[in-house]
Amino acid sequence: MNKFLEKYEEERKAGRNQYESLGFAAAQIAVRGTYDDLLIVYNYQWDDLYEEAIDYIGRLKQSPRVTAEEFAMKDSGHKLSDFE
Repeated sequence: MNKFLEKYEEERKAGRNQYESLGFAAAQIAVRGTYDDLLIVYNYQWDDLYEEAIDYIGRLKQSPRVTAEEFAMKDSGHKLSDFE
């Protein structure tokens, strides 16, 4: 793994999102890297984003389904039975 990918991974582990991490790595590439280094980190960032999206979709599929009314009631702190 090159030093710019290491910087990207370091920032991700620090809790930053993919775009912020790419920005930190890109700033280093601008000073000490090449266009090819930027492409490597950029492609890695998109793979990271894709994996996170797949995980998110998987979690959505596992979560219980609620209707719009149930969501609105939950958001307001009420239950549907409060209005029946």
